[in-house]
Amino acid sequence: MSLPYETNYRLIVSFLPKQQVFVSRLPEAAVKSLCAQPRFVRAPAAALLLCRSKADGEANNDENNDYANSNQDSMLSIVNDLANQHLQYRVSAAVSSEATFAEKYLHPVLRRVLLSQRNDRFFYSLYQAEDDMTKLMKLMKNSVDQQLYLGVTDPLSLGVLVEGFECTMYRMQLIVHGVYIPVAIKRFSLVEQTHHLVLLPGMVESFYFVKLEINKFMDMVLTRKSKKEKQMNRVRVEASFVTKFEPKRSRK
Repeated sequence: MSLPYETNYRLIVSFLPKQQVFVSRLPEAAVKSLCAQPRFVRAPAAALLLCRSKADGEANNDENNDYANSNQDSMLSIVNDLANQHLQYRVSAAVSSEATFAEKYLHPVLRRVLLSQRNDRFFYSLYQAEDDMTKLMKLMKNSVDQQLYLGVTDPLSLGVLVEGFECTMYRMQLIVHGVYIPVAIKRFSLVEQTHHLVLLPGMVESFYFVKLEINKFMDMVLTRKSKKEKQMNRVRVEASFVTKFEPKRSRK
């Protein structure tokens, strides 16, 4: 679910510097690319039926073997693997920290959909002074800046804000010089209990979209860029704001 085009347009325009008349000069195609809902590849209906049957305990071994022998990159195969993993490890370690929460509910789908090596490790930041939204926006902006250094003309970054079991996927683009615009493009929920398995296809759809965007990004990066093009892109990079924290006042 995302905001309609007209609402997104008004929100984006409100962030543009008023001293520069960007609205009239801004290419309509650029604004539409920001506001329009991206196309997500939908999981087949069989994936939802599979999750429902597993949640009800009705899936049999023959069905599991059929899905296991299918195309390993297909959404149906991915959903089947993740559902089996959830059922197998649902009584594993209790959630006691941000790291264990992510490892139990989020990282399985990241490994299955995005990572080629299933034993790849994740790293965590213990810095909690800023809220999660601020940290996410800074990380996404840094990704856009790194793409500019690589010579990508129209960089974009994707990030997921996790609030309990509810997730929001954001897409950030550099609309004009110094204006980094994040737009919420997808909302989905993590699978907490077995009867929530029907939410699994929505998760897979979200990260499958990320996988396809990464493939597009690799094609752009591998396209040879001239030194002049890279220099022009580097000029567009703006420094991130620095969050300043006031020292705590001692109580008398």
